[in-house]
Amino acid sequence: MHRTSTKWLILIVLAGAAFALWPLVGRSVAPTLVNGLVVLFFAYAWNIVGGILGELALSSMLFWGIGSYAMVLSLNAGTGMVLPILGAAVVCAVLGAVIVRAAAALGLTGLYLAVFTLIIYEIAAASVTAIQLIGRNEGIIIYELTSVDLAAYLLLGLVFVAIAVNLGILSSPMGRRWLSIKDDATAAQAVGVRVGRERMIAYAISGGLTAIGGGVQAYYLGYAQPETALGIDLLISGILAVFVGGAGTVAGPFIGTVVVFGLEAVAINLSTDIQTSLYAQILQYVVAFAIIWMLSARKGARRGVVGLIKRLFRRLAGRSADPTAAVEEIHVTSAEIAELAKPPAPPSDVAPAVEVVGVSKRFGGLEVLKDVTIAVRPGEIVGLMGPNGAGKTTVCNVITGVIQPDTGSVRVLGDDITTVPTPIRYTRGVARSFQAARLFTSLTALDNVLVGGASRPRAREVLEEYGLAHVRTTAGAQTFVRRLIEICRLVAADKPVLLLDEPLAGLTADQQALVLQSVERLAASGCAVLLIEHLIQSIAPVCHRLIVMADGAVIAEGPPAEVLAQEQVVDAYLGAPLEGAS
Repeated sequence: MHRTSTKWLILIVLAGAAFALWPLVGRSVAPTLVNGLVVLFFAYAWNIVGGILGELALSSMLFWGIGSYAMVLSLNAGTGMVLPILGAAVVCAVLGAVIVRAAAALGLTGLYLAVFTLIIYEIAAASVTAIQLIGRNEGIIIYELTSVDLAAYLLLGLVFVAIAVNLGILSSPMGRRWLSIKDDATAAQAVGVRVGRERMIAYAISGGLTAIGGGVQAYYLGYAQPETALGIDLLISGILAVFVGGAGTVAGPFIGTVVVFGLEAVAINLSTDIQTSLYAQILQYVVAFAIIWMLSARKGARRGVVGLIKRLFRRLAGRSADPTAAVEEIHVTSAEIAELAKPPAPPSDVAPAVEVVGVSKRFGGLEVLKDVTIAVRPGEIVGLMGPNGAGKTTVCNVITGVIQPDTGSVRVLGDDITTVPTPIRYTRGVARSFQAARLFTSLTALDNVLVGGASRPRAREVLEEYGLAHVRTTAGAQTFVRRLIEICRLVAADKPVLLLDEPLAGLTADQQALVLQSVERLAASGCAVLLIEHLIQSIAPVCHRLIVMADGAVIAEGPPAEVLAQEQVVDAYLGAPLEGAS
């Protein structure tokens, strides 16, 4: 049975067992368990944005409050609770998307985003106390009697709905995209992930789900007031639960809630006076933060207790935690690459796959690109070389859309993509690697390849070809392994234009041979390859043409032997003519 199917089956069994056993819960214990379910539900709703997407959003209590007050007002108006609470969920979904869109427009990320969302929450909390319709500080009560048992069952059902939403996201391509954004948003855009759209979807789902939870809690309590609907205690407990258990995992919020809320419940039950209760709650948060700190000192910290348990299971099963162990048997020598003939150069009349035409770029008073024109045809390997600061990586960033040129244009397969966003350029055929391989450490090696858009069979085939089929974790992988996984992603994506930014850096001669062998195969399949490198002696034999840059301008272009013999190239870069280029 597929692992995902097994997880769904386990979830269904657990849900059935929970509903079957709930009637056995004693009246004295039920309130504590219901409060625990509230924290658990909130943790799963927040895990969507804070755990999977990896953004410290602190406006969730705004959505919780909207759901709470919407429930009370709708019941008092006699309109029932289903349609109004669903309406509140829709409103909060839209509001969540608007908040993250506004943050993006303001250029807010990281801690600035957290402060922005916290300010929104504080404004909402302060506004509630000034609105007479919803009772100001006192809040409002539900006029009719509510069913505590019904509320408990609704909350229990919502918890499993929230777990199912988390599991569904993490089991889908959307989950891979969100985890890639969490790890490296720039690299995620380079493999076609539309970061802005994905963030809006995540905030919308989390906001809508949170509003429903707030409504059900208000139904259970029989009222809505600032302390319960907008209190920061629930926000703190939910966030702690996510990070203690394991952010971005399915089991993490549950484990974290057991730890965080369990400590709180014990603290309250053992307290004999207000002062003791205060000390006990402080101890609860101290212990929770201590757990986070202890885990953060080890690998996989963002996986919390879940990550720790997985590592223990690997050790008990006798599997190495070293992600490089599976590739120790890869042996490729420089002699083997010589057996592959360089692909024949495409005819000169073949239209370029990628063109940079008259591009200039200035950062303040520094002109980093000066009227640069570069073209690479299908099946051609073009080496782009030059000293540090020559503008090579800037050219790569212009082609991929990371940087917009001041003048000039970029064309791919004849289409002008100068103003097209990076993710759309990827879908149109432009893929790249980075100077330091940028993998998504929250994803397995397979998922790192899949996030680039490859089919699962193709991704498995490529990983098998490169001897990486047994590699799971990518965190802590050696340079060569990281580079191979990145190459696998490029190979499996099958894009017509490939930009390789110093792919040989930090590799041994034999490892470089394997990378160059891959480059030759890609070119032989019809890819246009722009190879940015400092190691001229390594790349010259596989390149059809070399382009040399200095001070932001192209100073030479042509067959490797001719270019490397030019005096201006020697003066600007080499210092002495290079022997052996052909």
